[in-house]
Amino acid sequence: MASTSYSNVRMFLVILLCSSAPYAEASEFQALETFKSGLANSEGIAEWGRKSSPCSWAGITCRNGSVVAVSLPHLGLQGTLASSLASLSNLAVLNLADNQLGGPVPSEYWTLEKLDTLDLSLNNLNGTLSSDIQNLKRLKNLNLAFNSFSGKLDPAISSCSGLQTLNLNSNQLTGKIPEQISQLSNLQVLDLGGNGFSGHIPLAIGNLSDLQVLDLSNNFLLGSIPLSVRQLKKLKALYISNNSITGPLPKTIGEMAALTDLRIGYNKISSSLPREIGKLTNLLSLEAPSCILKGPIPYELGNLRSLVKLDLSGNQFQSEIPSSFGKLQNLSFLFFSSAEINGTIPPALGNCRKLKAVILSFNDLSGALPDSLADLSESIISFSIEKNRIEGQVPAWLGKWQLSESILLAYNQFHGDIPPELGNCSSLTYLSLSHNQLSGSIPSELCNCKFLTQLDFENNNLTGSIQKTFENCEIPEELWSSDSLLQFSAAFNFLQGELPSKIGNLVLIQRLIIDNNRLQGRLPKEVGNLQNLLVLSLNHNKLSGDIPVELFKLSYLTSLDLGYNSLTGRIPDDIGELKELEYLVLAHNQLSGPLPKGITKGFQQSSIPDTSYLQHRGVFDISMNRFSGQIPEQLGNCTVIINLLLADNNFTGEIPASIFRLPNLVSVDISSNRLEGKIPNEVGDAKKLQGLMLANNIIEGGIPSEIGKLQQLVKLNLSRNELKGELPASIGNLRSLSDLDLSSNHLSGVIPPSLSKLSGIVSLHLQQNQLSGNLGELLTGSSWQQIGTLNLSLNMLDGDIPNNIAHLSYLTSLDLHNNRLSGTLTRYLSNLSQLQYLDISENLFYGPIPHELCNLGELRFLNLSSNLFRGEILDCINSKAKSFQNIGDLCEYSAKEHCKTRIRWTSYFIEMTLILILSLGTVLSILWLVLAFLKRRTLMMGGVKPILQNMGESGDNLLNSRVAMFKQTSLKLTFQDIVHITNNFSSSNVVGDGGSGTVYKGVLPTGQLVAIKKLGKARDQGNREFLAETEAIGRVKHENLIPLLGSCSFKDEKLLIYEFMANGSLEFWLWNKPGALEALDWNIRLKIAIGTARGLAYLHHGVVPPVVHRDVKPSNILLDHNFEPRIADFGLARILSVGETHVTTEIAGTFGYIAPEYSQSWRSTTKGDVYSFGVIMLEIITGKEPTGFEFKDVQGGNLVGWVRELVEKGKEVECLEVEVSDESKGMAQMLQLLHLGLHCTSEDPFMRPSMQRVVQCLECIIVNKGAMQVDQC
Repeated sequence: MASTSYSNVRMFLVILLCSSAPYAEASEFQALETFKSGLANSEGIAEWGRKSSPCSWAGITCRNGSVVAVSLPHLGLQGTLASSLASLSNLAVLNLADNQLGGPVPSEYWTLEKLDTLDLSLNNLNGTLSSDIQNLKRLKNLNLAFNSFSGKLDPAISSCSGLQTLNLNSNQLTGKIPEQISQLSNLQVLDLGGNGFSGHIPLAIGNLSDLQVLDLSNNFLLGSIPLSVRQLKKLKALYISNNSITGPLPKTIGEMAALTDLRIGYNKISSSLPREIGKLTNLLSLEAPSCILKGPIPYELGNLRSLVKLDLSGNQFQSEIPSSFGKLQNLSFLFFSSAEINGTIPPALGNCRKLKAVILSFNDLSGALPDSLADLSESIISFSIEKNRIEGQVPAWLGKWQLSESILLAYNQFHGDIPPELGNCSSLTYLSLSHNQLSGSIPSELCNCKFLTQLDFENNNLTGSIQKTFENCEIPEELWSSDSLLQFSAAFNFLQGELPSKIGNLVLIQRLIIDNNRLQGRLPKEVGNLQNLLVLSLNHNKLSGDIPVELFKLSYLTSLDLGYNSLTGRIPDDIGELKELEYLVLAHNQLSGPLPKGITKGFQQSSIPDTSYLQHRGVFDISMNRFSGQIPEQLGNCTVIINLLLADNNFTGEIPASIFRLPNLVSVDISSNRLEGKIPNEVGDAKKLQGLMLANNIIEGGIPSEIGKLQQLVKLNLSRNELKGELPASIGNLRSLSDLDLSSNHLSGVIPPSLSKLSGIVSLHLQQNQLSGNLGELLTGSSWQQIGTLNLSLNMLDGDIPNNIAHLSYLTSLDLHNNRLSGTLTRYLSNLSQLQYLDISENLFYGPIPHELCNLGELRFLNLSSNLFRGEILDCINSKAKSFQNIGDLCEYSAKEHCKTRIRWTSYFIEMTLILILSLGTVLSILWLVLAFLKRRTLMMGGVKPILQNMGESGDNLLNSRVAMFKQTSLKLTFQDIVHITNNFSSSNVVGDGGSGTVYKGVLPTGQLVAIKKLGKARDQGNREFLAETEAIGRVKHENLIPLLGSCSFKDEKLLIYEFMANGSLEFWLWNKPGALEALDWNIRLKIAIGTARGLAYLHHGVVPPVVHRDVKPSNILLDHNFEPRIADFGLARILSVGETHVTTEIAGTFGYIAPEYSQSWRSTTKGDVYSFGVIMLEIITGKEPTGFEFKDVQGGNLVGWVRELVEKGKEVECLEVEVSDESKGMAQMLQLLHLGLHCTSEDPFMRPSMQRVVQCLECIIVNKGAMQVDQC
């Protein structure tokens, strides 16, 4: 009986188990279907549900009929995470990485107790990490990297005791790293980089004895490296770069024998490297740039026998390179730029026979180059010792470096001749010998370097005739068929003689730049043979004669600069053949005659020509010549023109109305001609106009009210014309106006009160008109907080000087002479603490001179003459240019006793006999008119010279204007210091020039190399607003943004001080830099892409309010010594918008990189930045510039259209640059980036991803090493 019961129970259990399997399968079917149906895009799992069992579905793994793994990475899934997946009770692996899933993680997920691996990386997930994560006791791998999780890291995660990998990189987590994390004793990978963690590194971190990778980089961590790290015996990679770590690098680091990769850069480790670091014999890479490390450099570094890369740039060693480095037999990359290295280059470096790149630029190295370096001939590719004190002759043994692609020896003290042996460097593409003391001629043997693309000999003492340079120079056959860039640049030298006729043999040359030399004679007609020439620049020479007609056969020419020569004759009609011309400078010559009609055939391109001078595009400058006739009406068809500069010629007739319809017009200067007629009403159509200069003509009529429509106008100069009528009230609408000059006309009527609304005005000149009104009414409610110069002299103003003039605290010059102003002189003038020039002569002021004027310590010129003052003359005013003639009845302090009676007598008549004074009014009026007439003559003859003569005396005080530093707060700089370190802003220090300003190199007193951007003549900007804006930008911190170290606002100069980037811009490496194919291998290009994306993502998503860059392009992506990208000029749009006063040639962006929608809205957005970034990615992948003639037959006429066309034909592989895509891994990743680049450049801005999403996609591509399918990002 018992046996029968037992059999029945057993049978029941079997039946129950058998029946439960289908039930479990059905519930899991339903859970997965619910997950799929909740997705906005489920194409990647479209086949789900076609088979009844989920175990046969893609991405699903089952065990015993139950789902144990859901693995769906890289499928482009969109939507939110469905809580239904939590019903998969046996789930051990959930991998949804690299999709487009958003929202928080459902709380039900934390109940999956069997979960072993959870990978949700590379999505758009947000929210906080729940403390319920402690329920996942079996969890071994947790990867939530590259999402938007925020809040603090909950200590409850320490309950996941089996955790081996914890990756939370690139989120928005904040707070301290919990000490409890040290309880995860099985942890092998801990990656918390790219968050906002603060506080100290946990002291108990050393308890993680199995740890192999520790990444805490890119946070805000403080304090020192804990000594407990010595316990991490298995650690192979330690990344703590870009924090605020202080204190010394512990000596115990030498006990971490397993280390292969140590990155501690961009911290504040202000100590020496410990000698014990030499014990890390397995170390492959030691990167410690910009750590404020001190010397000496330990000799023991020579024991690192496995070392491949050593980067100690940007430190303060003040010591020599140890000779022990000669033992580093595996060293391939040595970076020591800007590290305050001194002494000589050790000869032992010649023993490092695997060295590929040696960068020792911007130090204090001296002596000669050691001959032992000749032994690097079988490995060296890039060698740079720029900005040192290396001396002696350029060694002839450099000719043995046949693999070398770049040799940069600029800014040293080399002397003697250029060795002809350099012509043996068969791989050389870039040779820079500028800023030395080289002499002799340029050796013709350099023509043997068949791949040479850039020569830089600027600022030497080179002599001889340039004809001889090419006399025996035969261009190699290979080069004649090459489509690579060939440039010859020898600007800023002493080259003389005539340009040789044989220069016409260089038929492949694209850029010929020989500015600032002593070339003379005629421009040879053989220049017409250079059919591939894009840029011809011969500015500042002594060329003479006519411009040869043959020059205008160069149909590809985009940039022609012959300015500052002695050219004569007329411009040939053949100039109409240059239809691709977009930059023309013929200024400062002796050219004459009328402008040919053909000159308007250029500047009309619908697509952008292939040119590296995009920042100068749209410049039409023929000023300072002898041109005559009328200005062609057809100039209105030249839609590319941005700057139209026709000043100082003999043009007659009227101003053509058509020029004001040019869509990109920013600046017009037609001053100093003989133009007549009226200002066209169409002037109001030039919506982008920032500068309008029509001074010194014979223009008549009134000022059109339409001028008030120019909302972006910064400078307006209509002085010295025959303008009449009243000032239009609409001028008050020009809120961007900083410089207004309407002087020396015949304007009349009351000065409109609307002028007081010019909140940006800095310089206002209305003198020598017939304007009337009351100064008090004009200043009541005035917005002139930034005004520095106010000249209302020689008008008919009445009333007194109001007390509220004290509000003009930045005023440096006030000229009210020769008006009808009266009353007593307000003591509140003493509040104008910066006042240097004060002239109120020839008015009707009376009473005593206020003693408070003694407080004007900066005053350099004072004229109170021809008024009715009484009392004592003040001798306490610190001025050497006093003028008290005919001041009234006054006595000097030193003569009081001799004139007391006269003072009482005069006071009696002034105060008690007003009738008598009025009866003399006629006589006084006549005298006043005579004085006014004489004063006008004096002014016209140069009578304002006293202030100019005395300005020099205040120079020393003014040069002490402080530089606002956002880093290194203990360093105090003045404008004079900046003048000194840039050699008075010498052209020899120029490293870049763009529409926003010129960039100079300089070395701070601390030895740090900086880049100083001079924003041009900016005297019209508001100092406080400028400094406040730059200080805000200076606080923006990210490793992929170039740091703004400080700013300076002095008089008419505005300066920005940046960290200097050793490797220049991406533009130079892509198109001009030697060794690009070797140095910019695919890994480096990928690094540049992801770094740039991170920087833009931070500007768009990590700053409040978001910063739109507006001009993302390769020249604004700078590369540090490690080729880490740093975005430049971010925030510059905000700085310039505060008070930009120079007339920039830039629209918001650079042609080729501007999003298509910008031409419709003229508004810059984050989506426009995404488009620009997409173009850069396509450049990196294809090796092609964004525009060019090769794209003329494709849609859009640009690189984007060309790539899109090939992709649509299934020929995307043909887009790739062959030299970079030779590895299968590289090709797969390149294809992925190609599709991502097309996504970023979508015509519809709403279809473009955010930069945050772009970062996630790029990280996914890197992590998966090309394994994911194309288009799944």
